Amino acid sequence: MQGKKAFIHKMFSEIAPIYDRMNRLISLGFDNSWRRRAVKPLAKAHRVLDLCAGSGDMAIALLEQNDFAGEVVLCDFNRDMLHLGKRKCSMQDGGQFVDRITLVVADAELLPFKEGSFDGVTIGFALRNLPNLEKLSSEIMRTMKKEGLAVFLEVAHPENKILEVLFHLYFYKLVPTISKYLTSKKYAYRYLPASLRIFLKQKELRNSFNKNGFASVSYSNIWGGVVAIYFLRK
Repeated sequence: MQGKKAFIHKMFSEIAPIYDRMNRLISLGFDNSWRRRAVKPLAKAHRVLDLCAGSGDMAIALLEQNDFAGEVVLCDFNRDMLHLGKRKCSMQDGGQFVDRITLVVADAELLPFKEGSFDGVTIGFALRNLPNLEKLSSEIMRTMKKEGLAVFLEVAHPENKILEVLFHLYFYKLVPTISKYLTSKKYAYRYLPASLRIFLKQKELRNSFNKNGFASVSYSNIWGGVVAIYFLRK
């Protein structure tokens, strides 16, 4: 493991104990409602792959859907984060969620699953951490069934100029300042806004996925583009 992947792995191992608390704080408590909105289209799926699963919030949002009766494979290359996800799932719904999940330690760009293994794929707030979106797309296309749906939730770039200014002040100025007083892992929460600065804008990301072979790609902005949901159909 080298370069960006090694850095990301180390960072998430170090911030695992505070990861959820900081997510709630940075999103002003809205991150789980965004996840529930994102995974709704997957409610009828039988088997879903949650890539870069982290502490399991995307999987839990899906398992909480009334219409979802399937199973979720939580896949992450960081074992510490996956163990956190398993603990959280064991505390949900009287512990019944844990019987509907499988944990797999693996790289999102080199997946150990057979062709056509999943009806759907999710990624929550992790696209910015992946160095090669072409490899990611190839692996999702390979492991997802025909007409399967991938749903990605990610921090985005506001498309309204006034909102862009306000978001810039909050995300690039206030968030690093807040984290400085709440965690000793200051570098991790400097990385968060820094990673978005160089990340593709919504239309650019949509076009990138279109070029990588998906039958259709669309996105939906939340709060004017503070966050975006991407829908990729095989």
